[in-house]
Amino acid sequence: MYNNKPIISNFSTDYGSEIYITYESPPGLSFEESVILLFNTYDSVSKENSLTPETEIMTRFHLSDIANQAKLFREYLNTKRETSYASIVGTPPVFGKVAIESYHIKSKNTIVKTKPDDGVLCVKHNKYSTIWLSGKPSNKGNSEFQSNEILDKFSRKLIYYNATIQDNLIRTWFYVRDIDNNYAGFVKSRREFFKTIGLTNDTHFVASTGIEGCCENVSDLVYMNSLSITGLQKGQIEYMSVPDYMCPTYFYNVTFERATKVNYGDRTHYYISGTASIDKEGNVLHIGNVEKQAERTLENINALLSAYGADFSDMKVMLVYLRDLSDLVRVSQFLKQKLPENLPYIIVRGAVCRPTWLIEMEGIAISSKKNNSFFPFC
Repeated sequence: MYNNKPIISNFSTDYGSEIYITYESPPGLSFEESVILLFNTYDSVSKENSLTPETEIMTRFHLSDIANQAKLFREYLNTKRETSYASIVGTPPVFGKVAIESYHIKSKNTIVKTKPDDGVLCVKHNKYSTIWLSGKPSNKGNSEFQSNEILDKFSRKLIYYNATIQDNLIRTWFYVRDIDNNYAGFVKSRREFFKTIGLTNDTHFVASTGIEGCCENVSDLVYMNSLSITGLQKGQIEYMSVPDYMCPTYFYNVTFERATKVNYGDRTHYYISGTASIDKEGNVLHIGNVEKQAERTLENINALLSAYGADFSDMKVMLVYLRDLSDLVRVSQFLKQKLPENLPYIIVRGAVCRPTWLIEMEGIAISSKKNNSFFPFC
């Protein structure tokens, strides 16, 4: 079941390439041994593929026990990563103690990266600027209070980078500690905040994942990663839906898009939100059967892609969240049969927003479909 090699995917045009890598440290090692092996392996595969610190844009690290591991990991990370966006989350890998997902851009044109603030990376590529930004609370409180603080600070930070949630926010990841108890407060906060800035059922929301996870401070109940893009023209963003397969999220009082499509002059990006075994009425399908839930989840994702000019062969990276680790063997075997052989993905332990959902998946796809009305990506 455990894959001892990194998995890498690549999308290339005449303008440049985007590369995703996933790797998980093997079981049976100490945390320090796991971290050293992970970085050595990642550095080796990066070198083999002519990837450098200059091409590295994002790294997200999944730790098995973040409260005890974060301090040592940050000390090591500070010696290795200086110019990319690095996020550390408590979403335990199912095999080892640490896993990595990374994203690189190689371009014939100049890519300019700046880190104007802690937890922020701005990437200038062609006519666009991509903003990677983290958010966590600075005060104790319940999940609603902390989510309010995160969203308010995030909105004000975006303005500093000439961006807004309404026009430029493409994708969020919200990690909620003890999601069975704290998800409702987070959902209420986001719903009310969106309403104050004019995002409603009649406008649009944002592609997102809301999943069990945490950062190192045990009093922090919510942690956010985000992706925003400036320089986009009208019509460049499309909000994706497949009502014959999945209802709009506002049917059950939640406010996110099923997926978001961004069109470029040389490619198309598809940001697939956290997706589970749900039908067009909002019902959980196949309660108690993780394999059937996984099958329906893939069916829903494929329906989204197919409706907007792509398919599963265009997927470049996936994250799989599993509620019950005793389902790992069956899920691993199922995914090995169903997913493309060279698709990078990681399975982590993470409860979904409804207890009866046993599995959730998210991902990013890139297709060669292009729209000459817009500038190339890079």
